[in-house]
Amino acid sequence: MEKIFLFLILFCSNSFFAQSIEQLKKSDTLYVFFDHGIKQQRLSQTNINGTKTGDFYYFYFNHNKDSYLIFSHVYSLKPEVRTQKKSFLRKNKKNIIGVAFFEKYTLSEIIKIFSGGKKIYIIDKEDFKEGKITLKEVRVQSSILNEM
Repeated sequence: MEKIFLFLILFCSNSFFAQSIEQLKKSDTLYVFFDHGIKQQRLSQTNINGTKTGDFYYFYFNHNKDSYLIFSHVYSLKPEVRTQKKSFLRKNKKNIIGVAFFEKYTLSEIIKIFSGGKKIYIIDKEDFKEGKITLKEVRVQSSILNEM
């Protein structure tokens, strides 16, 4: 009986927290989790003096270098940078998008989620320090320029 009860709790909680495109479209703020996996690449840009001017986070679709999203954090645009406790991840789970989400939907479907003036933040796994995470405001660009 305990196993059935445990199964029901896990099944219901998993479906309750499942992300849907409609839910994400309605949200005014989205968070993108970047863990430096195979389908992800981070590039830092520097000026001629060697000063870092921005970070660019690439998400590739189906190992296709021609199909990608770029999340740009350019310092000259003065993007917001916030520090939060690690518990932020649990509390905002519904609005955090990871690699599994990008694999589930097409690039054009995902572009529609990010449209509409939403605030978008990158959560870079390399920025986790002493129980704190850094949220970096980013702008979205796509390999499908005419749909953005």
